[in-house]
Amino acid sequence: MISQTNGKATTGAIWTACILSAIGIACWNLLPVTLGSAADSYLLSDQQIGLLASSLLTGWLIATVVAFFFMQKFDRRWVTALGACLAAIGSIASQFGDGLGLLYLTWGLAGFGMAIVYCVSIQLIAELGDIERGFGFKLISEVSGAAILLYIFPVFIISVWHYAGASYGVAAVYLSALIFLHWVAPYAPARKITTKNKKESAPFAAWLVLGGTLIFLCGITGLWAFMERIGTDVGVTTQQMGVFFVVLKVVGGLAGVTMVFASGKYGIRWPHIVSFLCIFFGVLTLHTTQSVLGYAVGTWIWEDGFSLGVSY
Repeated sequence: MISQTNGKATTGAIWTACILSAIGIACWNLLPVTLGSAADSYLLSDQQIGLLASSLLTGWLIATVVAFFFMQKFDRRWVTALGACLAAIGSIASQFGDGLGLLYLTWGLAGFGMAIVYCVSIQLIAELGDIERGFGFKLISEVSGAAILLYIFPVFIISVWHYAGASYGVAAVYLSALIFLHWVAPYAPARKITTKNKKESAPFAAWLVLGGTLIFLCGITGLWAFMERIGTDVGVTTQQMGVFFVVLKVVGGLAGVTMVFASGKYGIRWPHIVSFLCIFFGVLTLHTTQSVLGYAVGTWIWEDGFSLGVSY
């Protein structure tokens, strides 16, 4: 663990981890606009859009699982570089595919690389002294980066160059991780594992929490992937979409600010209750509205609940 007495080291570690986290999660934050762009360029049905998103997230899942076996063994700078390059290759190659099969495959490859970058950032944050505050800063950096990208992509890139521009833009975002390799600690600190700890298994409650988190994220991801399509159906323009997504991520950033200042003062139960209420009313608004304003309000309420819930 990084010593808390070394202010510069700790600050540098936080900034590096947060920037890599914002880069790593960019694919998820950009999912509505990249899926929408792909749907328009390739005339995809809703089912095909869902399969495309599943391809990306399947690659992400595989990388997350296998990361457990190699993250401790290899230089994390090389691991980060590998992930960034795979993400860029998959993203760029996706526009040259002739057929849905290759499109799904390249999105899966991109998702694999993207997850590697994100896993490195999570490991760096876990090594900090104040994990809750570290994850608060992580969330702030992610939503800040998302707010910028969700405005730039639909307004300046996709509207001009369509899906080809989106694929190059995503590749550029992930290749930017190479700039920060110098500040990535090559290896994780050694951890002493006793024989007793090796024999311990996760309690049943931990598996329940993991299952609940899985269900929570499945629902959230399914809605987020089609958020751009929902907006298009109620008449949201490209310019409005960019502005709405910026405000959406700023609202989500409030959850990160809350975590930084609260730092565990309010426990776990109340933040989750507030999170679920926000998600419920946000989804209800999106389901019932037929107006642009209703869409905006629904997405903003939903995002605040999601960001708070996923953080805690």
